[in-house]
Amino acid sequence: MTEILAPAGDEQTAYAALRAGADAIYLGLTRFSARESAENFCVSSLAKLTREAHLLGAKVYVALNTLVKDVVDAYEAYDVTTAGRMIQTFVCDHLSNWYVRLGRKRFWGGTMDEDKLAAYQTLYQVLVSVAKLAAVMSAPVKAGS
Repeated sequence: MTEILAPAGDEQTAYAALRAGADAIYLGLTRFSARESAENFCVSSLAKLTREAHLLGAKVYVALNTLVKDVVDAYEAYDVTTAGRMIQTFVCDHLSNWYVRLGRKRFWGGTMDEDKLAAYQTLYQVLVSVAKLAAVMSAPVKAGS
């Protein structure tokens, strides 16, 4: 199935793309995008936008492109150690210290409201992306070896 994927540099552009019938939008999240200096979305605005996009049947993709680009470049240079260290730094310093710790009130306690669900969904998607990047390092290992 062909999908119309529209870039969204800010909230106004995102809503314009959704109104125009985009099947999906992609955007940068503050501290996870290659255009970190751009006015990227914060986690709370992402949650609201994602909720509204899903009501319209549209998907929202969030860029993790700095990590992906740097790790892929390291793999292409056959530098698995550097790739592994970049993934470790991202998970320990950025994801754990920045997203999980600063958002702990969203994760723990209370009921499962829309904000908490959005936080868990975002964390899940980031962890899936990181797992895919890390899987390359385990590919040469055979089961039972």
